[in-house]
Amino acid sequence: MTERGILLKPELYTATLEGRKTQTPMTITSTGRAESLTFEETLDTIAAATGVSVAEIQGRGRTKRIVAARHSVIWTLSMNGWSYDRIAALMGLHHTTVLHAIGRKKGRG
Repeated sequence: MTERGILLKPELYTATLEGRKTQTPMTITSTGRAESLTFEETLDTIAAATGVSVAEIQGRGRTKRIVAARHSVIWTLSMNGWSYDRIAALMGLHHTTVLHAIGRKKGRG
């Protein structure tokens, strides 16, 4: 884990999704950025990488490790072109909460 978030290695994406057929092609860029992951795949991958369960990420817990994992999901989806409103709807959050999470990851909060 880095100070501002979680650095996921490409192997983690592969290990997490191994044996599952995905409807969306998955690509890892040379920088390790995931592209074209579904919402569920993003949740599963970050849950596996952080040791925080999917239920905890989607829940209301506010401990540091849960919030860091939740923000990582939001950040990953945002960096892959998902709208703040869509992320908020899927996570059960207000869009301003998504804005705050992205601001924290960028170091503005």
